[in-house]
Amino acid sequence: GQPRRQLDTSLANELLAWQAKVSFEDGLRKTIDWWRANGCDA
Repeated sequence: GQPRRQLDTSLANELLAWQAKVSFEDGLRKTIDWWRANGCDA
């Protein structure tokens, strides 16, 4: 298979106590749905 890339947010978590509220999969799905609803053909 092909290598996958994923953002590592551990430094932001360590320095800023930041943690994502939305999973990558949910965020991607919501982004695709938004683009489709707003006329994007991609």
